[in-house]
Amino acid sequence: MRPRRGDYGFDAPYVLLGLATAAALGLGAAIILLVNSFPTLASLSLAASVVFALSTLSFLWTTRRRKFMVWDELLASLAAARR
Repeated sequence: MRPRRGDYGFDAPYVLLGLATAAALGLGAAIILLVNSFPTLASLSLAASVVFALSTLSFLWTTRRRKFMVWDELLASLAAARR
């Protein structure tokens, strides 16, 4: 893959912010629930927090890296098809 020249920002930045916020709130809720002796609810909240955190990381990777990799592959295949 060639070095990336453009910086097109984040796709849907408010969605990214929402996912990260949900992950943080889920973690906070898990801690509060654990301290107040609700281990089952705490583990559910922690699981939801992990899902949101992984979604945030996936969103970041696909927005900042993967889309350029796909574009590069598509442009290379178009160039090969023209030969």
